[in-house]
Amino acid sequence: MLPTASVDEVPPRLDDWSVLTRLLGLLSPYWGEVAASVLCALFATALQIINPLLLSIAIDKYFLHHEPAIDWLRIWLPQDAQRGLLLLSVLFFAGVVLSFLFQSLHAYLAQSSGQKAMADLRHRIFTHLHRLPVAFYDVTPVGRLVTRATTDVEALNDLYTNGIVSVLANSVMTLCFLAAALHLNSHLSIVLLAFLPLFTIMTLCFRRIITRSQQYGRILLARINSFIAENVGGIDVVHLFNRQKPHLERFDEMNSAYNTTSMQWVTANAWFMPVVEILGTISQAALLFMGAWLLQDGQLSIGVIVAFLQYATLFLRPIQEIGERYGVLQSSVVSAEKVFGLLDMPLSRLQDGGASPALAHAEIEFDHVWFAYKGDEWILQDVSFKVASGESLAIVGHTGAGKTTIVNLLLRFYEPQRGVIRVGGVDIRSIPASSLRNRFGVVLQDTYVREGSILDNLRFGALGDTEAQVHRAAEKTGLLMMADHFSEGLHTQVHERGDNLSSGQKQLIAMARAMARDPDLLILDEATANVDSETEERMQKAVEMFLRGRTSVIIAHRLATILHADNIIVMHKGRVAESGNHRALIHARGLYWRLCQLQYGEVATDLVRR
Repeated sequence: MLPTASVDEVPPRLDDWSVLTRLLGLLSPYWGEVAASVLCALFATALQIINPLLLSIAIDKYFLHHEPAIDWLRIWLPQDAQRGLLLLSVLFFAGVVLSFLFQSLHAYLAQSSGQKAMADLRHRIFTHLHRLPVAFYDVTPVGRLVTRATTDVEALNDLYTNGIVSVLANSVMTLCFLAAALHLNSHLSIVLLAFLPLFTIMTLCFRRIITRSQQYGRILLARINSFIAENVGGIDVVHLFNRQKPHLERFDEMNSAYNTTSMQWVTANAWFMPVVEILGTISQAALLFMGAWLLQDGQLSIGVIVAFLQYATLFLRPIQEIGERYGVLQSSVVSAEKVFGLLDMPLSRLQDGGASPALAHAEIEFDHVWFAYKGDEWILQDVSFKVASGESLAIVGHTGAGKTTIVNLLLRFYEPQRGVIRVGGVDIRSIPASSLRNRFGVVLQDTYVREGSILDNLRFGALGDTEAQVHRAAEKTGLLMMADHFSEGLHTQVHERGDNLSSGQKQLIAMARAMARDPDLLILDEATANVDSETEERMQKAVEMFLRGRTSVIIAHRLATILHADNIIVMHKGRVAESGNHRALIHARGLYWRLCQLQYGEVATDLVRR
């Protein structure tokens, strides 16, 4: 039984002509190489047509001493058998060598243009991924996207080199061999053509089975990739909770389903190829029977029969090659549908270009903002607040209250369904997303670091940062002191996902990276959550100094880090429940006071004096 697939796993079905048209569009920059490849295939075909004729002449003229059926070669051949056979042998050998050279050049040019086109396609996919809305990544596993950009693109290369160019060349070869066969004998040609409908019917019968199994095979492979990526990324947690066995059982289940689906394709292909071979053998037998009957009537010679059998083999060989590659081609078509389906995903409207309006100041304002990630499940409801230029706003509340959503809206990862968000008095929907984000320095709790040196990570996203700015930021956050413990200092190489760094060290990098950017708007989301007490105290002093003169939004669970914020809003069930500074909220004895009680107990009353 084939597995079921979710809607996002199955792209819209594209007909083969649409796939062909779009793939040819990718090849348009390399039409010269494509044309040269097809031309080489034509030269090789022409040489393959001549060689059976040479063999036919040798048999009829020099062995059986009959006049050859090929009139236009008769005047060029010597009467002496020894000289004539030597000449024909040289021509035959030269034809084989030249055909080999042209076929090799054809294959090289086809592969070369295909690889270049696929490199362009990978670039296009990666660019497209950066322009998709963030909501797309909320529901799409990373492993599936990796499969699209790697495995499926390579399958597209097979579709081009073994599909488009091969089918085009084989079609031309088939027509040329058919023309040569018709020239030799029309009766035998009719027998040969009679088998074409059988090949066509058989191919159509197997197509549905192969295509369907390949579609679901790709889906399962993407699931396996996602599962492996997820497990490797959290391997320490898997071992911590002793989940190796359940995860292995789940993997075996997915792997078994993929194997079952693959075997359906293998079984269909295993039947397909012998049927092709049997039809080819039957066609050869029919030709021999008809040839013998025509030979008795004196309508053709033995040399013509030998040449025609070779043409029949050459005529059927391209069809057999298409049959041999049919499963691969169907798999490639499925991959093409998925790749083009990804490229057809609508781009984020938040990436619109245009001139960025001048912002007179760095004030932030939420004006009756409503937002839901899905339907009418409102995460934010009628949220309004204002952060004056140069002031700091702290946002607190229980998990799921909407704190991070406010940041996502402010950075234009999403747009509110109702209300307006303004920065510098300007509706942020009129500001290009890239221009808006250039104004912000952001430090998130889940820190992103990339492969390269620590210094490379500090320069990541830099806006003309000088070395002096980077080093000052590293010194103020304590990152420079931390880096001194490494033999290469700031030039220490960071491994994938920062696996050779602690959470606190990665947090220091994120803080220094934001400082080095010298922004006028700052967002801190639990910026000191993963550092030790000593480092936190040093970072807190650096943060307080860094916040001076900058408009900042601080999300915090540890209330001690926001005591000096100019204003604090308390989020509760998507609404602003309270607002004010620390002292006013403590005296109000509301939600904020209760949060302090939960965190500090009796010590909460001492916070009033701060």
